[in-house]
Amino acid sequence: MWEGPHSETLPFNYASIALKQVMTSIERLPGGQLLDTGPVYKDNINYFSSKVRRLYVCDLYRLLDKDRRTGFPPGRYWRHLDYPDNCFDAILLWDLIDRLNDPEAYSLVKRCYTMTKPGGLVILFTFGKQVSPVGRDSCIVRDDCQVFFRDLAFSNLPIQYRQNRDILHILTPFVTVKSLIYRNGVREFLFQKT
Repeated sequence: MWEGPHSETLPFNYASIALKQVMTSIERLPGGQLLDTGPVYKDNINYFSSKVRRLYVCDLYRLLDKDRRTGFPPGRYWRHLDYPDNCFDAILLWDLIDRLNDPEAYSLVKRCYTMTKPGGLVILFTFGKQVSPVGRDSCIVRDDCQVFFRDLAFSNLPIQYRQNRDILHILTPFVTVKSLIYRNGVREFLFQKT
């Protein structure tokens, strides 16, 4: 598990509107279940576990990085997502879609769709070249959905910047609830399973 740095050592932060909407929605549920796909940070575990009934963490960044370093056949990372169907009220994908080729991304979305409860939410962040020229950023969440950036530790994860329309196409099983772009260049997409 990675230890998060103090917020003053992080380059910039912003208040996430989409994440706030997800947290407000899931906090109202008596048995709310959230899946965080990583990367794993102590700050995120502390934040999310204080807000939801059950937090599940599957660090797909670390697992995908390990698979690529060891030569494990590509496209098999979803074997780690062995959760029951219709079990999560929300899934945090961060910028994981940007780390996958198109067939892998479609497979991940298909698996997320089956794991998400009807009415459940999926949030996706993309940083783009303006925010992350070399694709080495990850997020730490603190008070009231403030998102801070820090360097991503995994060097074997290539970055694939996608246009908004491509992201929306990949997530087509879900209904788009909200898409936002912030002044700092971060894009957030919120999707819902109907």
